Amino acid sequence: MMHPLVTPMARVAGGGLFIVGIQLWLIIGRGYWGTNVQVLIAVLAGLLLAVPLVRRTLSQWLDAVRSPSPAVRTRVAVAIAMVVPVYLYVTAIQQGRPFLLMFHDELQFRLQTVMAAHGHLWLPTHPLADFFDTFYVLNQPVYAAQSFPGLAILYAPTVWIGLPWWIAPLIVAGMIVGLSYRIVSELIDGLAGGLCALFVVCTPEFRRIALMNLAQGPMLLSVLALAYAYLRWRPAKSQAWALLIGVLAGWSLLIRPADALLFIGPVGLAMAGGMRHHRATTWCRQVAYVTLGAVPFILLQLSCNFHVTGSITKTPFALYNDMYQPGLEMGFRDAPAARFPVETVEQKKQFYLCWMRPFIDAHTPAAVFDTWRTTIGPGLLNDVLPSPALLILLPLGLWAMLQSARTRLILLSVAGFVIVYVLYPIWVPHYAFVLIPIFATMAGAGAAMLPRLFATERARSLATAVCVVPGVYVMAGLPQINRLAIDDFFFRYPEIRQIEKSLNALPKTERAIVLFQYTPAVEPAQEPVYNIDAPNPDDCRIVRAHDLGEAKNQQLFAYYARRQPDRVVYRCIRPSSKLDRLGSVNTLAEQSTGQK
Repeated sequence: MMHPLVTPMARVAGGGLFIVGIQLWLIIGRGYWGTNVQVLIAVLAGLLLAVPLVRRTLSQWLDAVRSPSPAVRTRVAVAIAMVVPVYLYVTAIQQGRPFLLMFHDELQFRLQTVMAAHGHLWLPTHPLADFFDTFYVLNQPVYAAQSFPGLAILYAPTVWIGLPWWIAPLIVAGMIVGLSYRIVSELIDGLAGGLCALFVVCTPEFRRIALMNLAQGPMLLSVLALAYAYLRWRPAKSQAWALLIGVLAGWSLLIRPADALLFIGPVGLAMAGGMRHHRATTWCRQVAYVTLGAVPFILLQLSCNFHVTGSITKTPFALYNDMYQPGLEMGFRDAPAARFPVETVEQKKQFYLCWMRPFIDAHTPAAVFDTWRTTIGPGLLNDVLPSPALLILLPLGLWAMLQSARTRLILLSVAGFVIVYVLYPIWVPHYAFVLIPIFATMAGAGAAMLPRLFATERARSLATAVCVVPGVYVMAGLPQINRLAIDDFFFRYPEIRQIEKSLNALPKTERAIVLFQYTPAVEPAQEPVYNIDAPNPDDCRIVRAHDLGEAKNQQLFAYYARRQPDRVVYRCIRPSSKLDRLGSVNTLAEQSTGQK
C-alpha cells in the first residue's frame, strides 16, 4: 500500500515545501551555509554517496535504523544519556570554559539549591541585610531567592554528596538528549530520532546552556519526561502512569510555570482525546490520580508564597519584580515611573534603568510585533538550530509532524510559547532553550521525509542515503572541527573570573569578609556579592558584602566582632579585582569605637 505521503500530489507538495525552506534559509538565515569545512565535508559525503555500493549499503542500514524495537530504543536512549555529558564536559575543557557561576540567575539558583539542601526555601532577614542585597535575591521580608524552587529541589542531592555544581546540569543535558531520541523514535521513526538527538547536541545554544545553572534545563527535562510518561500511559490508561504524569506536571510548575503550562496543556488535551470513549468513572479515576501527583508540588509553592510574600497567590518572583523591577509583568500597560518601592544598591538600579527599562518602555503592541517580526523571531529560529542551513528542512518537517495527532499537539507548544513571550517585556535567547528538541525534531523529520517524496526504488534509495548529509554537515560545525565555535559567552565577564581567582588565593584556614565597592566603571552584570556556600551568609568561610562606606561598615565590623572575631577583612578594589587587607574584624571594630 502506498504511503499517504508519497502520492503524486504529496510529492509535488513536498517539493514545493522544500523550495519554501530554501527561501526561509535565504531570508531568515541570510543564506549562510556554514564554514568552508562544513560545506567541504557535506560535498565529500555527497560524492561518496554517488558510489552505488556505498549508497545501497547505507540505505539498507538506515532502513533498519528507522524501525528499532522498543527495547532497542530504550537502550540507545540510555547510551545517549550517558555519552552526552561526557562529550559536553570534554568540549568545555577543550574550549577553556571556567566552570564558574557568573550569571545573576545562576548564582541565585545556586543559593536556593544550597538552602533547599539544608531544608530551607527562606530564612529570616539578616540583621545586616543591606550588605547582602543582590540581584534576584529577596532580603525582606525574608531572605530567599526569587525563583520557583523546582531546580533547587532537583539539584539539592548534589550538595548533600558534595558534587561540583556543574555535574547536575550535565546529567540533565544528557537525559534531555536521550529522552529526545526515545520520544521522537517512537512518534516518527528511529532515523528522525537519531537526527533529532544529533541536532540537539550540535546546537550551540544547547551546549552553552547545558553547562549553566539555569532553570531551562530542568524545565525541558520535566516536559520531555512528561511526554514520555504520556506515551506509556496511552495504550492501557495505567493509573500508575497517570500518577507519574501528575508528579511531572506538578514538578514542572515548580520550575517555570508559564513554560510548563505550554506543555501540560497539549498533554492534557491528548489525554482527554484518548479518554473520549471511556465511562465517567474512568475519567474521574484518571483525573484523581493526576491531581494526586500534582497537588503536593502546588501546595509547596503556595506555602513558599505565603511565607515569603504573605499571600498564597503572590510568588517571590512577583514580589521581587514589584520591589526592584517595576513593569516586568505579562501584558501591555503604561510604563511605570522610574522608581523603586524599596531602597537598594546602586548596581541594581543601574541594571534596571540601563538594561531592563528600555525593553519595558518599548513593550507596546505596535512595537513588540514589529520587533518579533524583524529581530526576535529570526533570532529564535537561528538559536534553536545547529545551523541556519537547516531552515531548509523545517517546512518539510512541519508537514511531516502535521500528519499525526500526537505530533500536531507538540506544535501547539510552539504557538503558545510565542504568544506568552510576545506578552513578556524581556527577551533573552536562552528562553528558547525548551524549543530546541522540537525544532530538532522538525528538522530531523524533514530529512527523514525526503525518501518518501520519490516514486522509484532507486530514487528512494538515494534520498535515504542523502538523509545522512545534514547530520554530517552539522557535526562538521562542532568545536572539535570548527575551532571558531565558542559555546561560552562569559569571556565578556573577565572581572568575575579574576575576583574568583583572588578569593581562591586567600588562606584556606582563614575566615574572611570581603567588601566590594561599586563604581560607575564596574559593569552591573558582573556582581560578586552572592554568599552561595551556605544558607546563611554568616556560615560562609568567605563572607561577601557590599562596601557601604565607613559609617555603615562600622555596623558590619561590630556585628562580626561580637559573633566571629577571628574573621579578617579585605576590600576588593574594582575593577582591578585586587584584595586589600584591612585587618581583623575585631581590630577594625575597636578602631571605630576608639574614633567615636
